[in-house]
Amino acid sequence: MDKQRVESLIEKYINSACSAEEEQIIENFLDQVQAKNKNWDTSLFGPEDSVKEKIYQSILQKIQPPTANHKKQVLQWHMIKVAATIALMLAFGFAAYWLFVHPKGEKEYHVQTLTVSVPFGETTSLKLCDGTKVTLNAGSHFLYPESFNSTSREVNLEGEAYFEVVHSDKAPFVVKTNELDIIVLGTAFNVCSYPGENIVETTLVKGKVSLRVNHNNATTNNDIILKPGQRAVYSKNANTLHIERVNTRLFTSWKDGLLVFSDTPLTDLTQRLHRWYDVGFVFLNDEIKTYLYTVTFENEPLPDVLNILAEMTPITYTINSGIVTINLDIERKNKFKIK
Repeated sequence: MDKQRVESLIEKYINSACSAEEEQIIENFLDQVQAKNKNWDTSLFGPEDSVKEKIYQSILQKIQPPTANHKKQVLQWHMIKVAATIALMLAFGFAAYWLFVHPKGEKEYHVQTLTVSVPFGETTSLKLCDGTKVTLNAGSHFLYPESFNSTSREVNLEGEAYFEVVHSDKAPFVVKTNELDIIVLGTAFNVCSYPGENIVETTLVKGKVSLRVNHNNATTNNDIILKPGQRAVYSKNANTLHIERVNTRLFTSWKDGLLVFSDTPLTDLTQRLHRWYDVGFVFLNDEIKTYLYTVTFENEPLPDVLNILAEMTPITYTINSGIVTINLDIERKNKFKIK
């Protein structure tokens, strides 16, 4: 966070003019600085009284009345403001020194990037500094800054996440994947972008998002607007993006502990089971890969899930050392009407 930005936010903070997002930004910043520097270090900063005087003069110059003709009560109000400012800055001594005295402060302070990695078989949720809620699916990697700036809010995703973004006209929220940038002001949507998989999916529940393809060979260079109830599917192999109407529950129910499938091929279904249960799958028959399933699972153990699939279609399975091997049950095949 640069000096000018912090100064502006502190002044708004004192005057109770900050938005909830701005209050969170300045409080996070000051808390972090205070936590790292609880004691005044004379050898590093110099005499405390001298630094406080510099701070006082710096603040006084910033809010000094422009002319000598202001009314007495206006000048008194300014002095109250000076006192309040000094009280705030002295409460965060190092922060004050950093912002107004230290000549290299602007170059040396960097916003930290945080990383969350979710193992297979697990999900997790977090709340960003602006209040945005993020739920991460199994096998996901999520990078985000400890605080956002005033004009943009950017995060990076590998895997799958459901976002509930706090609205901001001035600072669009951008989810960056290797292939797509998803740009929003405030909305709820799901992004699925796993490395090694051919497609990147964005499913919009409410609000509005804009999609921008990053690939140089993509068939479109224009931003694509997505409406609620629509799903955008980007093919990495073909470098194409198409939009379709969907039941969003099929693509977002995982955040509520549900796996919902509708006419889903066994290969796609097991891909989700792979992440959900942290197991691998091997098919001994090509025909069974195309079997379609319409079913919902809610926190069932893996053997129960596989038993249900075996009841729905003529398949058999074995589980050994984290590998599920699936084969065609020839004896039962003729009894089933396969989709």
